[in-house]
Amino acid sequence: MSFSFGIIYGLLIAVYKNKTQEIPIYPEGLKTIIFIIPGFFIGYKFTFAYFWNKRAKQLQSEGK
Repeated sequence: MSFSFGIIYGLLIAVYKNKTQEIPIYPEGLKTIIFIIPGFFIGYKFTFAYFWNKRAKQLQSEGK
């Protein structure tokens, strides 16, 4: 999932930087994509996934 969304968000950020700051897509865009993939993973893991699992455990305990 991180690769899918990380690449998409990385490309969007790279295109945005290219249009606003006149930064070439390559190699700066490639660096952006490479840093966004683990950044997305870490951000997802400590926010959405944490609360999703917490809610799932709560629902599971209520069903017993």
